[in-house]
Amino acid sequence: MDVLNITGYLRRIPHVVAEHKGFFTRENLQVRFHETTYAPDHNKGMAEWRWDFTLSKRRHHDRAHEHRRRRLHAFHAGRKRG
Repeated sequence: MDVLNITGYLRRIPHVVAEHKGFFTRENLQVRFHETTYAPDHNKGMAEWRWDFTLSKRRHHDRAHEHRRRRLHAFHAGRKRG
């Protein structure tokens, strides 16, 4: 049986359903999900090839980036020029 190591912040519904229905077992795969809660640990693990792939959400990263961009914009807008 092949072992597939995956990581993410949350298990996705398709993954849970596939596991429940035995799709992985049928394909002779053992899937090990490693939950990550801290982005630097996640990124370091990916760089070290600790996992075969990640289930992290791109949307989460986009939302975090947008939040930082808005805070920076608000900071600059509030500064006095002169």
